[in-house]
Amino acid sequence: MSATYGFNLSDQDRQLFTAWSRRDPPDAWEQPRNPRIAAIQGQDNPFISQYAAKFGSSIAAAPPAASPDRACGAKTTCGQMAICAEATFYLRQCNVKSLDRGGDGIPCASLCNR
Repeated sequence: MSATYGFNLSDQDRQLFTAWSRRDPPDAWEQPRNPRIAAIQGQDNPFISQYAAKFGSSIAAAPPAASPDRACGAKTTCGQMAICAEATFYLRQCNVKSLDRGGDGIPCASLCNR
């Protein structure tokens, strides 16, 4: 929000968000999603596209599709998902069946049945 909209952050907030970004780098779901969002919004998320420049380390390349368990990361619960599209990705591409408790092909009812 600060980078895009110019909100002022306290030093403490900036340190917190920087530590959070370093601990949770963009994953295999966020990386290809970023340019799709940029095509709609007219700008990308620099914390994804410029992660290495901002934090001094590179994002791990997404593993080949033949290893979906590694490409998908460690998210396995609805509480770890931010939006329905992310939960749908993990259900369909990563085969995380626990996200579909209703067995109806719709993951995370709290996110996807709004």
